[in-house]
Amino acid sequence: MAFYTGGSSALSNAKCAMNLCNPAQPSNATCCKHKNPSCYFCFGRDKPGSSMLILLVQTFIYMFLVLLTQHGYLKQWWNKLLNLRYVRPLKRCNDEMVRAEEVYVSNAAALPVAAQATNALLVKDVHENYVSLESCRIKNCNAVKGVSFSIKKGECFGVLGVNGAGKSSTFRTITGENLATLGRVVANGNFLTLCHRQRYFQAIAYCPQFYGLDEFLTGWDNLALLLRLRGFSRDDVYNEVETWIKVVGLERYAKERVNSYSGGCKRRLAAAAALAQGAPVTLLDEPTAGVDVSARRRVWSVLRRGLAQDRAIIITSHSLNEMEALCNRVAIMSSGELCALGSPAELRAKHAAGHVVRIKLRPTAHVGDSAETREKLKRDIHNQFNCTLKDEHKTMLHYHINERMTNSDLFKALESLKAAHPNLIEDYSATETTLEEVFLSFARDSQKNSNKNAPL
Repeated sequence: MAFYTGGSSALSNAKCAMNLCNPAQPSNATCCKHKNPSCYFCFGRDKPGSSMLILLVQTFIYMFLVLLTQHGYLKQWWNKLLNLRYVRPLKRCNDEMVRAEEVYVSNAAALPVAAQATNALLVKDVHENYVSLESCRIKNCNAVKGVSFSIKKGECFGVLGVNGAGKSSTFRTITGENLATLGRVVANGNFLTLCHRQRYFQAIAYCPQFYGLDEFLTGWDNLALLLRLRGFSRDDVYNEVETWIKVVGLERYAKERVNSYSGGCKRRLAAAAALAQGAPVTLLDEPTAGVDVSARRRVWSVLRRGLAQDRAIIITSHSLNEMEALCNRVAIMSSGELCALGSPAELRAKHAAGHVVRIKLRPTAHVGDSAETREKLKRDIHNQFNCTLKDEHKTMLHYHINERMTNSDLFKALESLKAAHPNLIEDYSATETTLEEVFLSFARDSQKNSNKNAPL
């Protein structure tokens, strides 16, 4: 409307200036006297002033909304509005190390920044509750339930969990992609708040699971772009890009577009892009997913290079070997909670005490009464050990020894069993409980809880 009335006034004024008005019309009498009939900023009927004022006010209002959206204020207010009735859920896991970590994080977050020199990242009691509207009913999904942990400088921290355990939601909260319903996050002394977002984001680098690269640029240009955005000089960018391209072994494909890369090459480049930025805290979401064994070792060397520079690295992965090879500490998530925390050795010792024994049986064709002899062997094993039969096959018995035993006592007992059943036992093996078995035990517990809570 402002443009229409303003244009009409401009057209009428132009006719007056060129003496093109029709003197037969009484409304054009002033025009024929070489006077402007309309004022651009006047208020009244058929005057553009009121419409232009409305347009100006709308401009300020919409720009204000754009700034609020850009800086996250609208998202934060909307999140608080949806979660006004949010209540902290009761904790299902009650691990001693997890409780001790919560106390440490709570005390460390209250200290001044100067006293947090050793902590690269603090995650304090973070909750993430998703609210959606389905069939005119509000539906809540509590993805993260009070997660707390700390990461020291130069430490590699691993997060394990089945799909849906809350790993990616925790990562999205730490990177600021999602706003936490409750809790605080501190990276290198900078709080994740709307007032300190820029300084906080300068302290972290992120390798997402998908869509972390510009596929229309070459691998070399992707790294160069990220480093330039970080403020590196032109000479430093060239040296750093060349170095990291060699570390991940992509010299052959450095000048090719990323959309022509294989999945493994993309993951290697994404990991290099996150670590090359030099941020104190680097987050990598499954950095070796879809990577072959040789390339995985290269990614590991990239991570160790970052750790040698006193950076903190937090990774998620489904590779238990990767966790044991790289991580100083591992956290196991289940149903949005931290259920276990510690070094791989501590987790094996605490959550899966004992040994795993596999007894290889001879083919039944060479044994007389195979069923009766097999049952007698199983009774003798249960009499000898405090054990649980985990799996049974035609030529294999898989037991978990639930008590702590020295290796000498364990092998002595197994040798006595073999001597008592020479025609049935062909061989046996005894190993310590692996991190994979600890993880699977928590995964089974999570599955049981989800089945209990599932609607009938």
